[in-house]
Amino acid sequence: MMKNLFSGLAICITISLFLVSCQSSKNLAYFKDLTDTAKVQLVEQYPFQPLKLEVDDEVSILVTSSSPEASQFFNITSGNVTEAATNLNAYPVKPNGNITLPILGEMYVLGLTTQELKEKVGTALAPYLKDAVVSVRVLNFKVTVIGEVSGPVTVPVKGERINVLEAIGAAGDMTVFAKRYNVKVMRKGANGMEVATLNFNYSKIMQSPYFQLHQNDVVYVEPEKTKGISAERFTIFLPILVSMTTLILTLVNLVAN
Repeated sequence: MMKNLFSGLAICITISLFLVSCQSSKNLAYFKDLTDTAKVQLVEQYPFQPLKLEVDDEVSILVTSSSPEASQFFNITSGNVTEAATNLNAYPVKPNGNITLPILGEMYVLGLTTQELKEKVGTALAPYLKDAVVSVRVLNFKVTVIGEVSGPVTVPVKGERINVLEAIGAAGDMTVFAKRYNVKVMRKGANGMEVATLNFNYSKIMQSPYFQLHQNDVVYVEPEKTKGISAERFTIFLPILVSMTTLILTLVNLVAN
């Protein structure tokens, strides 16, 4: 009987060790407002807004036509058109909002979308090339995720779209200590840094203009205040619980023998 008692106490202490480090799974769910159903649920999203060029952006502009010899004068690189060549045709947006293009010279691009810039360059090329094809791409589109995630990361974006869910996924998801109701998106605005708060408990965050991320946005996942307290208590009580478990197991062996 004594052996069973000690064994029971040892099991209880072991389970307690496990529970001290665990969070309730009910606090880890996203979008609690969505019902458990097999039917498809429609969630309204904020209309997609194309990226607009900002100061210090790097934009790739590649000009091609039926005459490679003529086209090469409007590119930084020459020769065959490859992905590597496209990356080398990079033009920084200067503090005055201009880029400097071969032959065409200075062009104001601040606030333009890539489509608008494509059309503007095409219009400027019309006197020189009748069948010019212009490709435009933002090269420095990246977002950063920091805070209570599995792996803080800077995510390079090849296209022009990434939302906050995709960015957090690239960081390995939020940890069990993350404040899912208080995720910050920090964005450079005209008059300073804009900070928006997203609550991942509700699907309505998809209606926020900050759900789709812009170049150089920073996503900050704040930790729960209990994280530090839980870690401190675990550090204090772990050696005590281990010692008690060892003592009880030793007594069990003595009684058994």
